[in-house]
Amino acid sequence: MSEPMRVVLVGHCTADSMFLSRFIRNQLPEASVERVNSDAELDAVITVPAVLLVNRVLDGSFRDTTGMAVVVRSLAGGSVPLLISNYEDAQQQAVEAGAMAGFGKGQLGETQSGERLQQAASQFA
Repeated sequence: MSEPMRVVLVGHCTADSMFLSRFIRNQLPEASVERVNSDAELDAVITVPAVLLVNRVLDGSFRDTTGMAVVVRSLAGGSVPLLISNYEDAQQQAVEAGAMAGFGKGQLGETQSGERLQQAASQFA
């Protein structure tokens, strides 16, 4: 039996984590959803196969509070990062750095957001 797909919420507050978790479970019912809010927690998951949903501005205990720092850092490991931001310029910057196209929290009800999450998860199929 294979391990369930891991989706890691990086730097999201409790309320946003709840909304994102519900969205993930609707899109990827078998996925394991984890939450990390510190560099130590991130170090423990960044090198294992997982989809990282990285907040643009990190909530928690991180040396660098920009989501872009996590995106760049995660590209060296076994993770697939997506930036969670409603700002198009931030999305473009993340994609140019090597992340997959992400989406904003205000776009959770849009078909494209679910497709992007499923596309990221398919990297581990």
